[in-house]
Amino acid sequence: MNFNERLTRAVQSDGRTKDAIAAAMDIHPPMLSRWLKNVQPRAAAIEKLARVLNVSVQWLLTGEGEMKHAKVQEDAAPYNVRMIGPAKDIFIHSVPVVSWAHAGAAVSYEELPAHWQDRIPTTCKGRRAFGLMIEGDSMVPKCEPGDIVTVDPDLELRNGCLVVAKLKNDGVVLRRFTRVDPQKVKLIAYNSLYPSTEHLLSDFHWIYPVHSTFRRELI
Repeated sequence: MNFNERLTRAVQSDGRTKDAIAAAMDIHPPMLSRWLKNVQPRAAAIEKLARVLNVSVQWLLTGEGEMKHAKVQEDAAPYNVRMIGPAKDIFIHSVPVVSWAHAGAAVSYEELPAHWQDRIPTTCKGRRAFGLMIEGDSMVPKCEPGDIVTVDPDLELRNGCLVVAKLKNDGVVLRRFTRVDPQKVKLIAYNSLYPSTEHLLSDFHWIYPVHSTFRRELI
């Protein structure tokens, strides 16, 4: 199996359309089609492909090792994860983790990938809850890049709560939510370098409340 065949297999196992994957890669769909047929991209693009498709770079390049990253077993004890804030609650189950790129390509909950890279333990009881690994520094010091927020689409939006939102004319953002009026909301960053912004509800594909935040630790 050559590179193009391995890439084709990874794309088929991802669960999204080729157009959605191309959007997550920030490339035009014909470029992805060429990579699938007979062109091998540069190393930086291959690394990004591996992140977007949640596959091993080594496997994508050479075919060696497992295609998918090893998953955390659902009943595994959360020894490498800690909860930021009060830790008196008991973890009740785990939720799947989606990458920032995957969330940015999904215009609805149903378009989030069917194949997940990882799972994290949580106290969240939401049936549609999922974890999202944070990129960027807009919410520092509240949330650091690499932290994972547990997002619950079924929670009620309340003033002051953290939300993950997908804007129609932009990507995914993590912000503090405030309702200005029935049709308008304000999104506030903790990092003062990022200005607060106001939006109509019609400007969003979706806005989901954050249930809790986790930070991985090397032990």
